[in-house]
Amino acid sequence: MRLSAEEQVEKTLIQSIFGGDYKVNDFLPPERNLAEILGFSRPVIHKAIIRLESKGLVSIVPRQGVRVNDYRESGKLELLEALYEMFKWKIDIDMHRSILSFVKDNLTRVMHDAMNKKTIPYKENLEFENPEDLFLWMHHYAMSSDNVLYAMLFNEFRTGIINVSAFLLSEKQSDFQVMRMNIDKVIQNGLEEELLSSIEVFFGDIEKLWIRRCEDEAQSGS
Repeated sequence: MRLSAEEQVEKTLIQSIFGGDYKVNDFLPPERNLAEILGFSRPVIHKAIIRLESKGLVSIVPRQGVRVNDYRESGKLELLEALYEMFKWKIDIDMHRSILSFVKDNLTRVMHDAMNKKTIPYKENLEFENPEDLFLWMHHYAMSSDNVLYAMLFNEFRTGIINVSAFLLSEKQSDFQVMRMNIDKVIQNGLEEELLSSIEVFFGDIEKLWIRRCEDEAQSGS
């Protein structure tokens, strides 16, 4: 898919910021200078900066310029998605662990809610045959929560969950199918303590395989 002009500029600026050319609290060059450096018009540069601001990576400071933010303080989830698409396996391993931990913690909450509401599993005989199946299974429980933000939150992680699922399908499909069925049964039977341990085991195996893949890919320079 071909990037628009502002998307190309946005990508270049993200690479420059995360590559260390511009550090936290630095100001980017004025738009007219960036236009000359990058070979695009000022309106295109401005649109790209607006995109970066919406992701929380920069702030437009009146009468001063465009300041680079600490993404840990102001970064939005869409910035994380952009970073993954650009850098994939080169993202810091701790970032991968943080993503998995965040998804696990929120899935635990929605599954606990589902247990209290006696939610019926997504599909009793669901097989992880397609990468999207793992996402649909998780999202089903998020949809059952009274808090609509959970479903929206899982939508933000859809691409990442599907990517992990595609990898798992090639590694350990049968084991994860058994664990998925066990979690569904635990929810149906209202076994709260077993739910926590079952999810820990499920994500523990995912993290072990996924982090190993990340390390292998990073070493190979992919």
